[in-house]
Parts: sequence; structure tokens; C-alpha cells
Amino acid sequence: MYLALDVGTTIAKGVLFNKNGEELLVVEKPLETIIRKKDYYEQDPEQIKETIYEVLKELFSSQWKDEIKAIILSTQGGAIIPINKEGKEIYPFISWLDNRAGKLMEDMKKDGTAKIVREKSGWWPQVGLPFVTLSWLRNNEPEIFNETDKFLSLNDYLGYILTGECVTNLSCAGEVLLANSVEADWDPDLCRILGIKKEQLSEIKEAEAVVGYLTKDIADRIGANIDVPVINGGQDHTLEALAVGINGIGKSMLACGTAWVINCATDSGELKNIPNNMDLNFHILKNKWVISQYLGSFGGNFEWWMNNFWQDCKGETDRKLMFSVMNETIETTKFDESLIYLPYSGGRQLEGVREFGDFINSDTSHSRADFTRAMMEGSAFEVRWALDNLEEFGIKIDELWMIGGTAKSQPWTHIIADVLGVKVYRSNYSHGPALGAALIGSVSLGDYPNYEEARKVFTIKSTIVEPNMEMKAKYDVKFEKIFKQNMIRERGNI
Repeated sequence: MYLALDVGTTIAKGVLFNKNGEELLVVEKPLETIIRKKDYYEQDPEQIKETIYEVLKELFSSQWKDEIKAIILSTQGGAIIPINKEGKEIYPFISWLDNRAGKLMEDMKKDGTAKIVREKSGWWPQVGLPFVTLSWLRNNEPEIFNETDKFLSLNDYLGYILTGECVTNLSCAGEVLLANSVEADWDPDLCRILGIKKEQLSEIKEAEAVVGYLTKDIADRIGANIDVPVINGGQDHTLEALAVGINGIGKSMLACGTAWVINCATDSGELKNIPNNMDLNFHILKNKWVISQYLGSFGGNFEWWMNNFWQDCKGETDRKLMFSVMNETIETTKFDESLIYLPYSGGRQLEGVREFGDFINSDTSHSRADFTRAMMEGSAFEVRWALDNLEEFGIKIDELWMIGGTAKSQPWTHIIADVLGVKVYRSNYSHGPALGAALIGSVSLGDYPNYEEARKVFTIKSTIVEPNMEMKAKYDVKFEKIFKQNMIRERGNI
């Protein structure tokens, strides 16, 4: 039995799987994000700890408690916390949502630091990710920065509170923006720029490595045996890519929840092989990397649109019913060759990004369903643009997995298949990262010889959406002649 401990930004969950890939039990608890003041997004480490203990205690109280062979970690990337020599947290977790370092980020672009980080780590620095966040901490909280013995990501922190050991994995280390994308280790030059020592970061080990074993205090608290190992695991999006088989050229995954992120696999850790506006992280699989790009908060924007334009006049419509009515109505709309939506927070194929959305060529003949369909098309065009850029580097995508809320919408997934002209696999399964963690556990413990064999039983059910090539031809024209031209005109000279 494998216990996948999947801790994101808003939910901590534990999922039990048996070695036949069957999901037996799920326990979920909410996590809080504290907005201490404008742009300061933090999480309380004590609340995280207590929530994790509650989740684990409930799982170790189940009928399968004596069969649990390991705890495997899956976490969101980007959050960071400083720990002193006594092992005490001396500042809250700074979330990946944090925006306090905006001005510092702009300074990095101007003084050349951003380019160095990109060349070394494979990532452009981003507000909310640790290299930028820790630079802010160094400049604005020097006493905290200087007192820190270890800077821990959420993955490292979970391993630390459960076992007392500070260990991380490459997929989580990559998102700290201090790991060299080719050497697969902490980069001394980036550490020097930030003003820290390599020893202040967790030891990088393989995803399958045992971090350590539950301490006696923790084992007693959650009702487990002290011989239960904690396995390293990885970053949640990367684990989800492992779970759906994004392991070779031609396969890609669109994480389409609140934020939309496109991911595909590559055999090279060199930047010359990817577009300039995409990032390069480490895959769970050895000698493979994940090319990714954050496209925009399209799911979040759509949620706002639904709440404002599909609710009844009192705003009391049941959410499930609201989306059901919307999807049914979209099915009745017709292709409009001119109506275009430029997504809010989109346009990331261009050098600059301005946070605004816009409808182009609208008139009084258009209904709310027409505008909603245009929003679906606009997000699909953003995915198309990113994949076209990849193709220029010899990476052609012919298969796309959609994971997240958007995958529940039949018309939206059909629009994406038609715009891209590729086969789309849609899944409503919401525990993909946990399944990826269970895969790691099954290989780490020797129950399966490799991931190829393990994935034969650890599978995600999906529905295949085939593209309509006649519609693709229409979308080709609309994308090239209307969407791209308007996007470039509106945002290309920022």
C-alpha cells in the first residue's frame, strides 16, 4: 500500500493506492493562504504541520494502516521558508503567489541578473519563485536572511518535519531557480549572486530515494510505525506528467485549472533547444527534462466571467448547474470568423505582458454564449501559439492531455482539439500528482522494475477527442489573420 501525500497551495490530501493501482481512500484538508498586506502572500508553517498530521493520522487510522509501506511526497513548487540552526521556522512560508518583489524583478531584467539565471537554471526569474523571493528577503529582512541555516521548499520541509532530514529532488529544486539545468546540481554562481552557500540548501537526491524514516514523535502522533519510509517524490505538475505518460517527443500535457501551463518532455537540458519564453525543469525520469510555459490565469478569468454573466440576477445559481447550462448553450453556437477574445494575462509569446482582456469585432448581434465561446477559442489560440513555437525547435506535438477543470467541458475540449488539430485526451481525475507519487513508490520499493511496467496498472481513464479537420482549417485562418495580428498590435510594443 502506498500513501501519496499531495500538498498544494489550498489543499493537503493523502491518497492510498494498492500495488494494483487501485485508489482506496482519500483524505483532504484545507490550507490557508494569509495575505498579510498588499502583495504579501504567506502560509503559516504551524498550520501546514497540523494539517499534515491530521491527514496522516486519519489514513493511519484506516483499515489498511498496517499495510502502508511508504509515504511518497508530492508538493507545489515555488514556496520557500527559512529555518535557523535550531531547526525553528523564523519566517512564514512565502507563497509562489507572492508579489512583493515586483520592483526587484524589474531591476533583475535591467542589470542582467535575469539573463544569468535563465542561462544557468533554465528559467526566467519570476515574481513568487524563490530566487526572486530570497533576493527580496536578503534586501528587506537582512536579520532573517543572515540567521537562516536552511532555505526549504515545501517538499524539503515536509520531509524535514516527518524525518528530520533535509532532502529535495530535482523537479522541486529546479523551481527554486538555483539548480543548474545541465549539471543537475545547485549552481555555485547562482548561490553566490544570491549570497548563500550551497550547504544552506537541501541535498538533492533521486525522486525514488528514501528521505528518511518517521521520527518516533511523529509516528506516535499519527499512529504509524517508525519504520515507515518517506520517499522523495517530486513537484506536482511533473508528477502528473509522469502519471499520464508525458515521457517523449510528441506528447504534451495542458494543466488547465486556475492557471494554464503547457508541458512536454525533452531529452536535452540545453536552452538552445527550446523557445526563449519557455522554462526548462527536470523530469522525474532520469536524463529527461520538462519544457513548460505558464500561459495565463485563464481558468481564474473564466470563473470570474461565469460568476458575473451566467449567474441569475441574485447570484444564487448553483455552480454545477451554471456550468452545465453554459456548456449546453455553447454547443448551439456557430463558428464566428471575426469575434476574437484576447485573454486577460495572455500574450506570453511576446516580450511584454499587459494584464488586460479584450473582445475584438464585437457587436449587438453577439450573445453571452458567443462571447463565452470566444473566450474558449482565445485560450485555445494561446496554446496553439506556444506549440507552434515549439515546432520551430523541432518539437511537434501530436497528442495532448488535458488535466483540470477545463477538461470537464466538452465544447471547450473540442475547440482545443480543432484549433490544434491533434488528438486530445481529457480526464476528470483530480488526483494525478498523487498517482504519480504512487508510481514513484511502486518503483522505489521494487514492486515494479520501471515506470513503463508500473504505468500498466497505475492508469488514468480518459476520453479521446478527435479533431475536426474542417474546423481546423477555419481556425487556422482565424488564428493567423485575426488573433495573432490583434495580439501583436495590442501587446507587442509594451
